Amino acid sequence: KSSMYVPGKLHDVEHVLINVGTGYYIEKTAEDAKGFFKRKMDFLTKQMEKMQPALQEKHATNQAAMEMMGQKRQQLTALGGNSGYCLRACFRNGTEGPCLRRLGLCGHGFLGSRKRRI
Repeated sequence: KSSMYVPGKLHDVEHVLINVGTGYYIEKTAEDAKGFFKRKMDFLTKQMEKMQPALQEKHATNQAAMEMMGQKRQQLTALGGNSGYCLRACFRNGTEGPCLRRLGLCGHGFLGSRKRRI
């Protein structure tokens, strides 16, 4: 989305249009509009505060998963390069197992279905 701004003059400075979402606008007095935006800011602040613990937990889980993947990669490398094991099988099934694609590239560490190298 892009915007274009042009200079203009207001004829009625006591009333404003407020975008309340999905293309709907309401007309309010300037004071009512200030109250509306104050309530909206308070609501959004409370929602962010509610989400903060969940975000911290997800970050910790992500860090633990990354550490585990690093350990698995080291284990796979230590197995000798052509053992038929890969991280794709390990993390899809929840256990170590043979490479699902039989690529013969032990230690390649494919992630998910996009086959990105780590």
